Amino acid sequence: MIPEDTIARVRESVDLVELIREQVPGLKRAGRNWRARCPFHQERTPSFNVNPEMGVYKCFGCGAGGDAFKFLMQTEGLTYPEAIHKLANRVGIVIQEDQNAPSSEESRERAQLYQVMEDAARFYHRTLLESAEAQEAREYLAKRGLDRQSLEKFLIGFAPSSGFALRDAAMKKGTDSKILEKVGLVRRKEGSSRTLDNFWGRILFPIWDLQGRIIAFGGRAMGDAMPKYINSPDTPLYEKSRHLYGLFQGLASLRKARRLIILEGYMDVTVCHQYGFDTSAATLGTALTDAHVKLLRRYADRVTLLFDPDAAGAAATVRGGELLMAAGVIVDVVTLADGKDPDEVLIEQGASALQDYLDKPVPYMDYRLHAALKRSPGGAPEAKLAIAQELLPVIQTMPEPLLQDEHLARLANALKVDKNVLVQQMKTAKQRARFGGTSAAPEKTEAPLLKTAPAPRIEEEVLLAVLLYPSEEAAKIVARLNWTDARCAEVWQKIQKDVADGKKPGTQLVSDLDESTRGWFEGLAMQERDYAEPLSVLRDFVLSSDRQQQTTEWALLKQDIDSMIEGRIPTDAQKIEKYNALSRKLKGSKPTLKV
Repeated sequence: MIPEDTIARVRESVDLVELIREQVPGLKRAGRNWRARCPFHQERTPSFNVNPEMGVYKCFGCGAGGDAFKFLMQTEGLTYPEAIHKLANRVGIVIQEDQNAPSSEESRERAQLYQVMEDAARFYHRTLLESAEAQEAREYLAKRGLDRQSLEKFLIGFAPSSGFALRDAAMKKGTDSKILEKVGLVRRKEGSSRTLDNFWGRILFPIWDLQGRIIAFGGRAMGDAMPKYINSPDTPLYEKSRHLYGLFQGLASLRKARRLIILEGYMDVTVCHQYGFDTSAATLGTALTDAHVKLLRRYADRVTLLFDPDAAGAAATVRGGELLMAAGVIVDVVTLADGKDPDEVLIEQGASALQDYLDKPVPYMDYRLHAALKRSPGGAPEAKLAIAQELLPVIQTMPEPLLQDEHLARLANALKVDKNVLVQQMKTAKQRARFGGTSAAPEKTEAPLLKTAPAPRIEEEVLLAVLLYPSEEAAKIVARLNWTDARCAEVWQKIQKDVADGKKPGTQLVSDLDESTRGWFEGLAMQERDYAEPLSVLRDFVLSSDRQQQTTEWALLKQDIDSMIEGRIPTDAQKIEKYNALSRKLKGSKPTLKV
């Protein structure tokens, strides 16, 4: 277990803005905070905020928030200990774990699962390089143009055809068959307790996560065996809709280029990397998903879709492009001549040939418009309507108004119609989608999603003031406050010493709060206030809080006294006296009562 003081050192040493900006390049300074469009959900206006002083982030659109550790957990799927280790390496802090402290069962099992996958990949790789049975696989890979360096870079392997080679090798090392089954390396034979390897007689492509851990395999059949490809099932380590093959191997280049090429297959990716196109990756037997887009949006501003020129490739281009455009990514489309795959172009014609294609991409909306015009030629009104109905929903999802306007103008020019007609058509379609197929809006509509923090109440304003303007005098003013909000009281107990010493609380504060308080405080910490005379403002807040509490107490007493007058409860002289005293304290604004 990692000592708490080490965790605190790591947290304090991490530059949260720098960490987040690597995956959210649009992060810009906004006062004392930083702001950008949220990486966790699609939005038009920025609602994602980062406070470097407190070491926290908060999105007022989707509610995501936390510290540096939580950010890595949310963006890279790390466990808490894994996030600590990664950030410790980043800031050069050596972690000496307390061997006497118990580690969680979950973390021990997860580490075992990763190790089993690593061992399996090494087993398959050795088999490919050394086994006589793998000779055909070696010849096939050489024919496809892969050299020894690429085989090692991607740890490509071969699964023996016996159906139990991996199982026996793993169990000989003491690995429980249940663990092998849990990570999808073996499966139970139907109607039997026996297990068999999930892959046999196939070339295997290990699949990495962004931390360089092997989490799954893709298996390619030899010859004409079907299915041509099979992938690992979803496991505790792997969901195919959340990972891209080759992304880890090209991560260093991608962070600099911020441009990604999406291909269809394992072989395309490995050959492209071999020829220097290492910012290429592929989906894993599935179409591009929202989860993929959220993942690659952290590393790429521009994506080139290079799929096979068949019906399936065209459908993948259409769907993938729509998701990417809606996320604010610039999307290009490249189609190779003669139905060739990227690896074929590279092997037959060299890197310069593929580069020529990549240098002349078709913008995604031009690709869609060209395809739509081919399907609905002639310029008849019905054809124009069909094209508009196909393309306007794509334009509507674009987060930037300027891009929407530009594409509306280009579509209007192509269809030879007035742009304002398209704008009206888009509004009508939006209303119909929103209100269940009719363009008539109901009398009342739901309030829009809140993009900024709500105005804090008085006690929250008091906390903000002392967080922003800590001093001994401020601590004395607040010390007399009778807190009624338990969350505010909890925070004050933790920060009052720092405030009295004139220090702004640091990154440790949020981690010390109860879970139920933490999310609320992350939002509060993002609030901006600029007071010319903070002590004067603070005194006013405390007085206002006192008056608010007294007014509430007066109103409750008034209810009791009304009941006394009506004879519903006995007369209570103490309550009457207190009511009159509060009335006088509230500057005569409340009438005194005589009984």
